Amino acid sequence: MQIHIQTKQGHSITIRFDADEVIVEKEKAHSTPEIPDELNLPEQEASNQRLLDELPPRPEDQYPWYFATRDNSWFRLKETDYRDFVRTYGRDLVERELRVAMSWAASNPTKAKTMRGMTRFLNSWLSRAYANAPTAKPSLTNAPQSTAASW
Repeated sequence: MQIHIQTKQGHSITIRFDADEVIVEKEKAHSTPEIPDELNLPEQEASNQRLLDELPPRPEDQYPWYFATRDNSWFRLKETDYRDFVRTYGRDLVERELRVAMSWAASNPTKAKTMRGMTRFLNSWLSRAYANAPTAKPSLTNAPQSTAASW
């Protein structure tokens, strides 16, 4: 008996079953490109570092919500916008997700938002986090029992 397997990469494997032994034959594809052991990506890292170097120092302010922008400046979240976010999504979620968004913005300078688009970006971020947040669903077994006499 014989089984022949062809992979997507063009490799071929033939397995033969004889009465006494199993023979496995492997063939490599003829036009398989070699993949280097290391990928050299210094241009991307240099580009990210250059963007971070061009950014002016963060303002010395007690207000925590500053975000780096594509315009090489800092976006300061308005206190009124912050209050609206807290009113809409809740303080715990807003503070946690704003820290995550700040970290994301610092880690992805090539995807930085403009001054004009930062509020929309933050609202979309918070909206997505709110929609994906786990919700507390009441359990029927732990529901309080009525103490009123039945009708």
